[in-house]
Amino acid sequence: MGAPPPNNTGASSTCRPVYYADAFADFDVSNGMNANNAVHQQQQTTTTTKNQRHHPYEPLQMTCGTATAEEVLRNATVQPQLNADKAYWLQNTLATCIYGRVRKALALRRRIATPEINAEWELTYPREECAVKEMIWTRIRRYRQRRENEDPIKEVAAMQYISLLPETNERHLVLQQKDLLFDDRYLYSVMPFCNHGELFSVLERNERFSEDDARFWMIQMLGSLKFMQEVAGICHRDVSLENFMVNIDETGHRCLMIDLGMCLRVPHVVDPATGRHSHLLMPPQGTCGKWFYMSPEVAYNRTSFDGFKADMWAMGVILYMMLMGSPPFETPTPDDRYFAFITAGHLRRMLLNGGYHFSEEVMDLLQKLLTSDFRQRLSLQEALEHPWITMGNAPPPPPPEAPPEWFTMHQSAS
Repeated sequence: MGAPPPNNTGASSTCRPVYYADAFADFDVSNGMNANNAVHQQQQTTTTTKNQRHHPYEPLQMTCGTATAEEVLRNATVQPQLNADKAYWLQNTLATCIYGRVRKALALRRRIATPEINAEWELTYPREECAVKEMIWTRIRRYRQRRENEDPIKEVAAMQYISLLPETNERHLVLQQKDLLFDDRYLYSVMPFCNHGELFSVLERNERFSEDDARFWMIQMLGSLKFMQEVAGICHRDVSLENFMVNIDETGHRCLMIDLGMCLRVPHVVDPATGRHSHLLMPPQGTCGKWFYMSPEVAYNRTSFDGFKADMWAMGVILYMMLMGSPPFETPTPDDRYFAFITAGHLRRMLLNGGYHFSEEVMDLLQKLLTSDFRQRLSLQEALEHPWITMGNAPPPPPPEAPPEWFTMHQSAS
């Protein structure tokens, strides 16, 4: 952009660390989700006050203010220039996105120069590969005010916020940020490199998955949602096959959730008598995400919605695509005849009439996830307890063919 965040207009082009996590407490309300217009999930009222709002992670309290983009950038904590012992050597482009591109990188460490080798940096050993999201400041400022677009500042703030949360068995299923740096032109988000690309690409190369393979990946994806919902209190709002990355190494097959640029903190209330938490519905936030995965209430965008249940709808679409190799419908609207047929409760009949012979358990799970009324749709806990999920951990599928340094084009959400 020609300048870094507003409070650093005199900075040089040298990269410096930047910290946004504290700003994430404002992102829910900056999109209109405040105590006065949130609707309680069970009571369906609008009487919630600021003092009733609660989130299980206490140190970052929600506020009722409204943060503009410029205020969020000004409030970022920019660390002074460090005599860093680590750097990143940027390599080829892995993917492009609305704000810039994702590049492969190799981690470097500072070395002591010798008469034989007068080099300042050397590769780490063992070699550490990274993926660096290189985002252009001018594009960040131009696009991030539109609700239907991903917000890179929100994404990096959410990832930093997640890094502060307690460790759980599922936390490793959400891709963690290694570093966040900026210079005059770019904001750099450094993450681990996933060597098999998007789960969507793995599916494309296989055409479709067996039920056992689909269950293997489904359990991991539900695990990432478990961390997001129960520990972080965040709805993703862009759950899709494209937003899960696959990494396979000596530790096993892992499917990691990425792209938190549309996520929202979901407000909670706590029952003072029992200490039990209940999350709230949110007012319409605009149609966001990819149409294939978008829930009908988000597409309708006129009534309050449950952010967690919207993510569960997307999980139903993902499961269908893993088994069938194609989306169940084009748009989540009644004028799409496949959508109308499935949401009328006829998914099993449609599959059987088409000659597809899946287990009764998986067809039941699909139907209960692809339920248009989110109040009747399965919750995360109900999905985790469903017989198809609990019938046993499937063995890891055979390693898919590694992509030639994966390259994808991420479409803007609308």
